[in-house]
Amino acid sequence: MRKLTFLILIFFIPLIFASQIPVDVNDPVYVFLKRMEAKGIVENFDDGALPLTRTEIATYLKESFNNSDQLTKREKEILLELMADYRYELKKEFHPDINKVTGCFLPIYQRGDFSRLLKTTFSRGKFQEEGHLFIYETDTSFIWFDFGLINRNQWKNGHFRTILGGYGKLRAGFFKCIDAYFNLAVFNKLINENYTELEPEERGSFETTDPECKVGHFDNLKSSIIFYNKNLKVGLFHYSPRWGVSKSNSLLLSGNSPEFPYISFQFKYKRLKLSYLHGSLLNDSTVYKSASITIRNRPKYFVGHRVDIFIPAFKTNVGLCDLVIYGDRNIDLGYLNPVSFYRAVEHHLQDRDNALLYFDIKTTAFPSKVIYFSFLLDELSFYYMRKDWWANKFAIQGGIIQSLYIFQVPVNLYLEYIVVHPWTYSHKTLTTNFTNAGYCLGFPYGPNSQVIFSRAEILPGTKSQIYLEFTHVLHGEDTEDRYYGGDPKINYELRDKDLDYKTKWLMGPLKKTNIFNFTYNYEVFNQKLVFFKYSWVNTKFKGKINTDHYFSVGFILDF
Repeated sequence: MRKLTFLILIFFIPLIFASQIPVDVNDPVYVFLKRMEAKGIVENFDDGALPLTRTEIATYLKESFNNSDQLTKREKEILLELMADYRYELKKEFHPDINKVTGCFLPIYQRGDFSRLLKTTFSRGKFQEEGHLFIYETDTSFIWFDFGLINRNQWKNGHFRTILGGYGKLRAGFFKCIDAYFNLAVFNKLINENYTELEPEERGSFETTDPECKVGHFDNLKSSIIFYNKNLKVGLFHYSPRWGVSKSNSLLLSGNSPEFPYISFQFKYKRLKLSYLHGSLLNDSTVYKSASITIRNRPKYFVGHRVDIFIPAFKTNVGLCDLVIYGDRNIDLGYLNPVSFYRAVEHHLQDRDNALLYFDIKTTAFPSKVIYFSFLLDELSFYYMRKDWWANKFAIQGGIIQSLYIFQVPVNLYLEYIVVHPWTYSHKTLTTNFTNAGYCLGFPYGPNSQVIFSRAEILPGTKSQIYLEFTHVLHGEDTEDRYYGGDPKINYELRDKDLDYKTKWLMGPLKKTNIFNFTYNYEVFNQKLVFFKYSWVNTKFKGKINTDHYFSVGFILDF
């Protein structure tokens, strides 16, 4: 009866509360909603600027539920499992763990709450909402606090290391106009000199070690505070945003770089959405302690806006972006207007900065498919188009997503091709190239590269996911005496000018890399996840072949 009431409330009641808490881009809900978009069940999955908020996710889940007659039994179960975590946005009732007298849930303080915590911690009921260590909810406000443990046991060619971390996550909303999010994770890593690859949370972090250099310590922070009404959101973030139509290989903002602080402005009206960011970056020298403090402190900023326009008649979304990287001065007032054209502003400021333009389009006009295309323009001269000019700096990307069933199991298939011209993203100084702390903000494999990317997302059940990826990379490498434009950190004035009119798509010695990834996630109990990942990396460069095998087994326990 309780499940039936849950379904009836979802179907007949509109979104109850608005919550602007960001949903992590690696959450499985994005995989499911991308499938709903491909099947035409969600009219316009507006994922060109991530992360989305809980309210946006709940809206798409409700749209999927309203069209659930087009789903299989397994897809319906996955949908209801996801919707259970968005009870606050979908149902007019408080969390089931809340004490009706006090209006909160606090296991250590309130009688009976600790036994309820133990009961729900290791339960695996159907359509069960995520639990929290502390809950407070009223008609206008909420506070949720979680504590979690993360463990990863990893091997590279037989060399072992382990990573153990803990995190605290706070999500809160007040008066239906202010939302706050805070997620701080602290990690300890067993150091192995034969396994030096960094974890995603480790990129750009300040890492310390014990006196014997056997254990490393680092932390990672994601946070936001947002003020909002029906059409407008203004917020402060510490995040690594993603802009673009590609899941993990965006030409614009791919999420490849470390988190950085930024101001966000977003206005949405019917089929139109304007997104604006203005943030502080770390110049490439910041991570080198040997560099002088004057160089490490040179300021660097990012500014950009994105316009998304959905055209229902063609089932097509068009995105337009204008971005600038600038530095070595204070924040420039010319870049604070979210409805300006920054390339023109950059020209008025005497062409000192790194301006880029971007365009993407995606359509669901073909059954069970999402077809997309994107184009990044760093610099281009039509006069020199046919002369292989070095400064024809641009990138092209095309892809297709197909939703299908294999033995009644829902599967999403991705196929993508990307080509990035040499010297794209690069500029004259370390405060104007398209990087943050030495990591490219855009395409993860950098300029002077061609990539074929494929991915399969398999959804065998409500509590498990399988991901398969294969990536083929061709990259032009620099040599000791010549730069070929494959590193966005290199000043393009250091190029070999004898090649100015001989710069083709791939320059320099070619490095070929093939990468295969297999990932399996399984939720044993509510918010208690185990995972396994295997990676095979094969490289061929100057006649030498190298193969690495990576294994990772671990768990995430969220309370």
